[in-house]
Amino acid sequence: MGQGVKQKQANHHVTRTQKNIGAVLVEIGFITNPTQESAFQNDSYLESIGISIANGIFNTAFPNPTPNIPSVDSSLEGYQ
Repeated sequence: MGQGVKQKQANHHVTRTQKNIGAVLVEIGFITNPTQESAFQNDSYLESIGISIANGIFNTAFPNPTPNIPSVDSSLEGYQ
């Protein structure tokens, strides 16, 4: 789904003012693209994007989790 992870320093407000926290900037598409704009109105598409972002953050924070730590996907099973 994505282009990969790109780490770089940025001059965004949150990174200038909050030096003790991490920030993630995610580009998921362009609302000027009619196909992508339509996809953004689909709850399943948005949910899959949210889960992917959460898993990416989780896997970065915990690259070698212990077996008893569930993935974000499994913790959402049965959630409506």
